[in-house]
Amino acid sequence: MSAREKTREAFKEKYGKSEGRELYVKEVMKYTNKQNLSLLENFDKRGRFSYHLDHKYSISEGWKNNILPYIIGSIYNLEMLEWNKNISKGAKCSTTLDEIINKFEKE
Repeated sequence: MSAREKTREAFKEKYGKSEGRELYVKEVMKYTNKQNLSLLENFDKRGRFSYHLDHKYSISEGWKNNILPYIIGSIYNLEMLEWNKNISKGAKCSTTLDEIINKFEKE
């Protein structure tokens, strides 16, 4: 079992499937909120009807595919997206996991 699978299984074992997902989301947001979001293009335009913070590789897909929360919450996976595009995007991904991982490896 890979480290990613072990992480997800640990969430599910400790908190149950639905509670595990909720905890996963909280963990992703913990990492997201630690990022220097002001580095993101259009950060200064954020607001309810302007730009929203978006996870390019969605939190939902991160959970389904056993991706560690710190990867989903990393600055490499974040962008400011026009509010209407973000809402219509929903849980879809605008990047691949490989693209996010490649950015980690370059650091």
